Amino acid sequence: MSTPVCELLGIEQPIVQAPMAAIPRLAAAVSNAGALGMVTLTWSDDTAAVIREAAALTARPFGGNFVLTSDHHRHLDHALEAGLKIVSFVWRRCR
Repeated sequence: MSTPVCELLGIEQPIVQAPMAAIPRLAAAVSNAGALGMVTLTWSDDTAAVIREAAALTARPFGGNFVLTSDHHRHLDHALEAGLKIVSFVWRRCR
């Protein structure tokens, strides 16, 4: 099934994995199945390492997510330098 989102992201299935954890194997498996795998990068000490590991496991697109709990500019820069091409952000409202 091809949709505009599939064409935009370079995926085969219009499915995006919920970014639940920094588990490159899971994101790569989802991407290898034709959907968009995602890793959470918010709490990773070495975001570049997470991206490099996922990239080593798949040649397909995958993304990284940041929960905007604080300033993540440095982590984002490292992830982009490591080759991350798709980024999503979630704003977390603190009570």
